[in-house]
Amino acid sequence: MKQPFDRHESFAASSAAARAAVGVVALFLAGCTGIGATPGDLSSGVGAARPATTATQAQRSTTPAGGTTPSAVSADTAQPAAQAAPAHPPTQAQSRPPAGAARVRTAAEDGAESLPSNDLTSQILFQLLAAEIAAQRAQVGSATVTYLSLAKQTRDPRLARRATELALAERSLDRALQGAAMWQEFAPGSTLAAQTLEALRISTGRLAEAEPLIVARRDKARETGTLPAFYRELQRTLQRAPDSPPILFSLAQIAYQTRQLDVAQDYLKRFLALAPGIPRDNAPAYLFLGQIAEDQKRLEDAIEWFAKITRGEQLAPAVVRRALVLGKLDRVDEARELLRGTSVPSTRERVQLISAEAQLLRDRKRYDDAFEVLGKALESMPDNPELLYDHAMAAERLDRVEVMERGLRRLIELRPEHAHAYNALGYSLADRKIRLEEAQTLIEKALKISPDDAHILDSLGWVLYRRGRFEEALVPLRRAFELRPEAEIAAHLGEVLWKLGRTDEARSIWRDARTKEPENEILRETLARLNVSF
Repeated sequence: MKQPFDRHESFAASSAAARAAVGVVALFLAGCTGIGATPGDLSSGVGAARPATTATQAQRSTTPAGGTTPSAVSADTAQPAAQAAPAHPPTQAQSRPPAGAARVRTAAEDGAESLPSNDLTSQILFQLLAAEIAAQRAQVGSATVTYLSLAKQTRDPRLARRATELALAERSLDRALQGAAMWQEFAPGSTLAAQTLEALRISTGRLAEAEPLIVARRDKARETGTLPAFYRELQRTLQRAPDSPPILFSLAQIAYQTRQLDVAQDYLKRFLALAPGIPRDNAPAYLFLGQIAEDQKRLEDAIEWFAKITRGEQLAPAVVRRALVLGKLDRVDEARELLRGTSVPSTRERVQLISAEAQLLRDRKRYDDAFEVLGKALESMPDNPELLYDHAMAAERLDRVEVMERGLRRLIELRPEHAHAYNALGYSLADRKIRLEEAQTLIEKALKISPDDAHILDSLGWVLYRRGRFEEALVPLRRAFELRPEAEIAAHLGEVLWKLGRTDEARSIWRDARTKEPENEILRETLARLNVSF
């Protein structure tokens, strides 16, 4: 069999190349069945041979011939290419493992990679060694192809990552995309894999494909409380991809969530001003700008933005928002005409418009009209869950308890896991001081379905209060207020504290709630009934 070394190559250089290859292969061996070593056992020996690579070097090593950096994400957060094999082999005096043979972070460090269990066959071992030796000898394209094939065969994220690094070293963005896509698929929880694939898609103009990755990372940043860092990272990415719709839209969303409304508006206007040839859907931006204008009390501007949406899945939400803003301007008849005159393709969207009309009327304290609108809609859709719930709540507002209970019990028949149906019925009974034991049973059933729902916890505290179990009532009420410090929950928590003689704490809670929601009816009624003033 032909040897993997050129016969004219010096023995020292050949040995150095082989040792370099073994360093990378060791990482794969650690994940194979029948091998006793772990990544932790191997990391120190492999990593010791690697010189430090700076962020500047990382960026330089990933710059393709055209001058665009594939890693649109900053070098301090995503540096897969920093560890790529050198484009030219070292001299004998410089012999050392190639940069790619450096210590790759273990699965535990990356926090995401779940390694497959693979048998190490002689064929896989030979291919790994041959690929690394090829990379050492500047045959990076051949090494990349081998690693892509092995990654596909084994579904090992480390091999997909190595293929990506090698592809970046040879300036082959198409192969880098193949490798990064497999890396992200085999290690779906890896932030580094997602960042690399996202950056490659952006830098190669695949913006629509990059969008779900950006959204997923943004959502993860929100869950982990790292939005500011993600925001800064996206801003740096935007410098490299200034015409990226998903990046502009994500920056607008993060700015909005941090209450930088003017900044969010600027990003959205940049989104809309992109060249017509850049694929995107403008409707979400129109809806978003309308929401910002509404938040800033620029109601006429909000109406104009919402009116720009004339079709598609954003039509119903835009019409609903537009109608509710018209209601704030006392243009109720115009709003109702808009809702009734809008044609939508699905029952779900039609129900949204009907519910919005009822909400519009409730906001104007026209409770009888709201009840009538919902009742008429139920004639043609008698078992629609949303209409049943809204109609029951409208009946409750009019103190038509039998109608309310009949509707909620029918909803429970149709949707046995509808937590808010149990909660609404239980709370309504408790608030009227009737059938309190049954009311508590209903609320506890709701809490089993949705244990961290602040409104259900509030209901449990309220029914315990109604049953005279004041100290017990404090526990769910405090938890509810911690989850959602709303005026209604504050009213209930304060009343229990007041009953227990903790009047200073009650006043403090009420005072803060009134500052935030001065028009809340339940809070105002509670303060009036207890003759509390500030």
